[in-house]
Amino acid sequence: ERYHLALYELQRAEHLAQHEFVSNFVMIPLEAGERGPFVPSSLAEIYYFDKAARRTSNSSFRKILVFYLDTTSSSISKGIFLLGCHLMMMFDSTPEELWDAFAHLHEMIMLEDASCPEGIVTHWKALHIAKGSGWIDFQNALKAERDDLPEDEPLMEEYLHYASPANGHIHIVVPGELILV
Repeated sequence: ERYHLALYELQRAEHLAQHEFVSNFVMIPLEAGERGPFVPSSLAEIYYFDKAARRTSNSSFRKILVFYLDTTSSSISKGIFLLGCHLMMMFDSTPEELWDAFAHLHEMIMLEDASCPEGIVTHWKALHIAKGSGWIDFQNALKAERDDLPEDEPLMEEYLHYASPANGHIHIVVPGELILV
């Protein structure tokens, strides 16, 4: 009820939101990269998008959140993927619930990249498993907030540091296991 998606550039999306919600809304951009074949977002991109969406949601808790995506230049599939990741992390949505929620956009996704639906759902499933296993927790991501964790538990601040190409591009796949990409 509180989350809406507008597949327009800011000005048109805002005009439609004003018509629908008068002034009780806030616009949130979906920075989804250029159109083309689906490439999943990195965990860092998902984390930063989720963090920004949570911040906006918390500071505008009585307003409708309108996520907008300019479909003339941005990737619809990546925008939906990011929004779905946020909904999963915030509300514990399952990959199947997310895919069903975006049912009205399946045809647009297929036009962008025919193999995309399988990719989106597969990556949502991986994130869902990681979240369910306690490997990823964006709500308690920083070390200062997680004194209760064992030393080998992955922390977002460490992940983001080592995942950067400037710091080796190392990714934690499973706690205690590393893989170079």
